[in-house]
Amino acid sequence: MIWLLTQHDSANLSEVFSTHIDWGQFVRPESTTLASWAGFLALALGDIGKHFPDTSDAYKAIDSKILLKEVMKLIRNEGYELGNLDSTICLQTPKIGPFIPEMQKVLASCLGVDTDLVSIKATTTEKLSFIGREEGVSAYATVLIQKN
Repeated sequence: MIWLLTQHDSANLSEVFSTHIDWGQFVRPESTTLASWAGFLALALGDIGKHFPDTSDAYKAIDSKILLKEVMKLIRNEGYELGNLDSTICLQTPKIGPFIPEMQKVLASCLGVDTDLVSIKATTTEKLSFIGREEGVSAYATVLIQKN
């Protein structure tokens, strides 16, 4: 998942993290990954757009934490459970290490699991590419689901 930032976004990224981050922005990759794994590889439920179409007013500007909870309901309804989640957020600045424990708590709460099943790491591109120029942020997630 990639977010391209406007000049305003980029200038305020440090403030956003330190004061009022919308955790939903960083939940979306995990939600999408869960839906993709569940839909394409294990459970054949279809992609996230099938369940939460972006053409529906019900999902316009919806908090991603709500979607993540709904995806977990779909997975559990099929008799599966989260094994673990491993995610990486790639951004040049700010340093988000101090915020990772809170992010883990938020994700674990949405997923209905203990925080020790949620890994969040941060890295930079050492000033390379659009991320290094602070024009965007990317995030990656890998999710293990297992049959109950």
